Amino acid sequence: MQTFSKPISDRLPSIQKILKDPLHYKTPIIASAALLSLSVAVVNHVITRPRVARRKSAHTRANQQILEEHKKFFTPVDPTRKVGVNGEFLRQIRAILLIIIPNIRSKEVFILLLHSVFLVLRTWLSVVVAKLDGQIVRDLVAANGKSFLRGIGYWFAIAIPATYTNSMVGISSRSLIFASLRSPNLAPTLSNPLKT
Repeated sequence: MQTFSKPISDRLPSIQKILKDPLHYKTPIIASAALLSLSVAVVNHVITRPRVARRKSAHTRANQQILEEHKKFFTPVDPTRKVGVNGEFLRQIRAILLIIIPNIRSKEVFILLLHSVFLVLRTWLSVVVAKLDGQIVRDLVAANGKSFLRGIGYWFAIAIPATYTNSMVGISSRSLIFASLRSPNLAPTLSNPLKT
């Protein structure tokens, strides 16, 4: 009872006392900081948990709505049938393309063409690098130093466009994903998932 009747400044150590003997006050300060951070975490969890649950249920409803809208394009396939390039496959590809590409003059078409160009360029660069690796090994085994160094120089020179091409493949892939998520076919349900 005596402890609680004192003012708070008398109960807590002053900054000067802590600085003079930090080892004596180290444990209570750490314990107080841990207790304070735990309290903040619990309060934050209690406040944000209902909002997260509402957001998850809204996204689930939006995803269900998208699934129902596009279910007509994806009829169940018989698992016993042989998989191949047939009418069923082409129908499903068409359904996917209708979702990704709303019309022929859209941004998604440009991104898809750019992505295809960089994939072909990466394949060509892989063939060139493989051929160059073979020449470098041949010159190394033959002890042809001048040709070997020239091959290494070419190999380093090809590394610049190869790195750029690999980066552009990744960037165009992500851009295509984001652009297709914003496509008009999906926009009514994804623009505001809290609307039901």
